[in-house]
Amino acid sequence: MTFCRTKRILIVDDEYFNVEALASMIQILAPHLKDSVDTALSGGEALSKIIEAINPKGTSRHIGGEWTLDEKMQMAKEGVAQECDYGLIFMDCSMPFMDGYECCTKAIDIFDKCLLSKHPKVMAVTGHVEAQYLEKAISSGMN
Repeated sequence: MTFCRTKRILIVDDEYFNVEALASMIQILAPHLKDSVDTALSGGEALSKIIEAINPKGTSRHIGGEWTLDEKMQMAKEGVAQECDYGLIFMDCSMPFMDGYECCTKAIDIFDKCLLSKHPKVMAVTGHVEAQYLEKAISSGMN
């Protein structure tokens, strides 16, 4: 598994056990990434973390606080190159309130509005094996 050391990983799942299991697998398979894993227990929390992780290229934090999504979209309109600190997002498909499909669609909309040159990869995490779920994941923008 090759992965840029400067990019972070986001695990999104409403079940804490699943989050810990995925984080543990990452630590075992790629020990150099163990400190690069963030977690979110809901779709809403994931979107907040994704918005926070989008910054003008070459910076990681706005001095004096974070930029708002509106400010980030305005910077994109002005031609300021932006990037996301996340390179990979593991997304649970079956969460309450906002499932992974909806969360992924909203995240991709945010990436597009901020004119990211490269979107993070979004991997579906699900127990479903039927073709309809694969199609739903792909149509929501999951890789």
